[in-house]
Formats: sequence, C-alpha cells, structure tokens
Amino acid sequence: MERPLNLERLSPTHTRTIRALLDGYASLSAKKLIEPLSSDFIHHVLPTSLGMPSRTREEFALCAAGIFSIFEEFRMIPTRIYEDEQRDVVVIHAKMKGTPRNRRKDGRMNWENECLLMVHLSKDGKQVVKLEEFVDSAKAVEMRRNHGYKFSLMAADSREALIRNAIMTTCLAAGTIMSAMWLWNWYD
Repeated sequence: MERPLNLERLSPTHTRTIRALLDGYASLSAKKLIEPLSSDFIHHVLPTSLGMPSRTREEFALCAAGIFSIFEEFRMIPTRIYEDEQRDVVVIHAKMKGTPRNRRKDGRMNWENECLLMVHLSKDGKQVVKLEEFVDSAKAVEMRRNHGYKFSLMAADSREALIRNAIMTTCLAAGTIMSAMWLWNWYD
C-alpha cells in the first residue's frame, strides 16, 4: 500500500490549507473541495494543448461535480512536495487513484493517473488563490472520450462562457449544483 507523503514538512498554515484541498478531492464533494479556495480563485489545466478553459471558483465547482460523479472513491496521493514559503506556492507531484462507478470499457475497475499541482496560496496561506494542474494528456483525452458528457461543462467561446456562467451563478446562489449541471447540459 502506498503511503502518502507527510505534509507536516510544510509550514503549519500551508499544511492545513493543502490538507483541506486534498481532503476536498477525496470527499468527492464539490462543496468541500472549494472550501479552501478564495473568492477570486482561478484554475488552469495544463498543458494548454488540451484546450481546457481557465475556471473561476464556481466553474471549478461545477466541473468537479461532474467529474466526481464518475467515481465511487478517489484519492490524490502526494509523492513529492516542494514549498516556496516566500512566494506562498506549494508544488505537489501526486498520484491520482479512483474507482469508477461503472466498469470502464477496457474492463479495468481502477483509474490511475498522475498530476503536478502548482498551488498558489494567499499571503496568509489560508486560501488557495490559483491552482495550476498539469495533467497526463493521454489520460485526460481518455476520460473525455469515455465520459464526454461530463466534459460538456467546458465552454467553447466567450459568449458560451458568459451564458454558462450566468446559469451556474444563479443555480449556485440557490445552493444547488445538480440544478446547475442539469441547466448546463440542457444548454448543450
């Protein structure tokens, strides 16, 4: 069994914030995932060749809810962590392991992947202000192919992004991510 890296090597405030972020992924709850995120949070998926748009906190929550619905269980296991306390940045190389709700087309039950997270924290270290997630391109394409409807959450242009943002903001303000996802897919 793999042992997660000891986060206690980080500064105490960074440890709490990074632990909250990783626990949010493992919870499969978009609401819990966004708890440590600042109101002006931005998420970037790299490499840019994947064509995934940058996301605000609310857009990230909606996308995460769609992806989380694929899994019964999910963990992000840090294998290496680097911290720049002066710049409030933590870089995490992590293995991602999950159990999909449905058997994959290739018959395997587990999803394994890896990523590099560049986590930019607020000056006090208590919130994530930016997350740059460098993903395995082949796995991202595979997931898009197998679960394309979950990836319909991505806007193709600025007009669509504005419409989707209005839908999502309205539904999230009402406290219902499922309604936002339904309306989002209806717009497609």
